[in-house]
Amino acid sequence: MEPGLLDRVFNQTEFATELATGKPPIPLFKQAIQNSQLAMDSHFRETLDAVTLVHCRSQFMDQLLAFAWQQFFPEHATNISLLAVGGYGRGELHPRSDIDILLLSQDETAFSEHSDAMQGFITFMWDIKLDVGHGVRTLDDCTKEASKDLTIVTNLMETRTLAGPDQLRQTMVHSTGPQHLWPSDAFFTAKWQEQTERHQKHHDSDNNLEPNIKNGVGGLRDIHTVVWILQRHFGDNQLENLTSRGILTEFEYGMLHRCRDFLWQLRYALHMVTQREEDHLLFDFQKEIASILGFSDEADKLAVEVMMHQYYRYSLALNELNDLLMLLFNEIIIDSQQPQQIYSINQHFQRCNDYLEIKQPDLFEHTPSAMLEVFYTLACDDSLKGVRANTIRALRDNRHAIDDNFRSDPDNIRSFMAIIRNPQHLVRELGRMLRYGILGQYIPE
Repeated sequence: MEPGLLDRVFNQTEFATELATGKPPIPLFKQAIQNSQLAMDSHFRETLDAVTLVHCRSQFMDQLLAFAWQQFFPEHATNISLLAVGGYGRGELHPRSDIDILLLSQDETAFSEHSDAMQGFITFMWDIKLDVGHGVRTLDDCTKEASKDLTIVTNLMETRTLAGPDQLRQTMVHSTGPQHLWPSDAFFTAKWQEQTERHQKHHDSDNNLEPNIKNGVGGLRDIHTVVWILQRHFGDNQLENLTSRGILTEFEYGMLHRCRDFLWQLRYALHMVTQREEDHLLFDFQKEIASILGFSDEADKLAVEVMMHQYYRYSLALNELNDLLMLLFNEIIIDSQQPQQIYSINQHFQRCNDYLEIKQPDLFEHTPSAMLEVFYTLACDDSLKGVRANTIRALRDNRHAIDDNFRSDPDNIRSFMAIIRNPQHLVRELGRMLRYGILGQYIPE
């Protein structure tokens, strides 16, 4: 973070001094929130550095909530803690994102002891106009509820202690960890299904024109899903470690990082101009956001069209990376538990655990036409679930070979038309071709 930025957003020393004078706390807290948001929005307009500001707002909120906690809870309390959870627990807060917190106690006795303080604290959050989503649970509550609810166990994976003893959080993390409930294979399977259902819900023309940049296909939630699976299986929530673990190449991680940064810019600007937690890139705000982000008119495109074109490119790239990562996780977490079942399909492809795979890693380099054959083979065999990760990478690395000569080749034209003439799976395979960058190469703009 830029040196001094957090101090400019919120000066803890000055705030503590004002509180100590006995002034009414509610106006002081409300003013601090307003000043911090103005300072961060100004910094964003100057720098467009959403990455820094998303973390800065989280750190500001950490400090503010610690001050609020001190207003109600005794300093020596050892049986109750305040935790950040969810996106806030990750240390990521956009301008109007909900601030999700958990009041975690040792047991019901602790709740009884601190009931007045808890009620006062939550009421104070409302009084200072913070959009707080709060939960109140004992350690036993966390274990019981997490065991039967995927959303709860996911939220509890992303926690930080803001006030009170950290030992309570550590105990909760251990009791809700994969060694006790939701082992990584069950967690992965459930998260993959959850993502599939979310993609189906958001995959229509209206959502494409006013895309949901958080929950839509190729949105930020696809990155969150990767982080959750990484953490559940490896105990590691740092995306950059996907490379050191041999899961992503440096190039792939670089693209994932750029996708996230651009989506964070869009989401920060969207929250800023709508003054609410809005994740649909609505028509009414697209022009203003394009201006804030520095897009300008080009010879044949308005600035807003340039911005949306860039969004679609990043969203498509993220969708491709997410698809690759989910397949890699499937191979690491699920397939590794059973022997590989490999059967030949034809001279180019084989079936590996019900996924299509190239027999030779350099197939597309020597036989580019086989790239179209991938999708025809999938269209003709319902029992194939998809494409193996190594084959997706080979498609990506060789799709540049789809040029004018490739497009005019009669064999390739026949292969493409064979896919088109398979109405039962046409939409599915064209979608897969689009996701892997083959359709865009074959039918360029």
